Amino acid sequence: MLLLTNLTGHPQVVIPNGYRSEDGTPTSISFVGKLFGDAEALRLAKAVQDATEHHLRRPPQFAP
Repeated sequence: MLLLTNLTGHPQVVIPNGYRSEDGTPTSISFVGKLFGDAEALRLAKAVQDATEHHLRRPPQFAP
């Protein structure tokens, strides 16, 4: 998705959204905005991040 948005100029924000249960691999979600819609994409990503704690968690192999 990032390659496509780089070619078209659409803003994209990627934030963590958890881990795979099988191997603990981090997963992420992408928000793609309309052209020149950077502010909306960032507001949506911030709202999701504020409503969850995924950005505070660490992979099991890096936990203290």
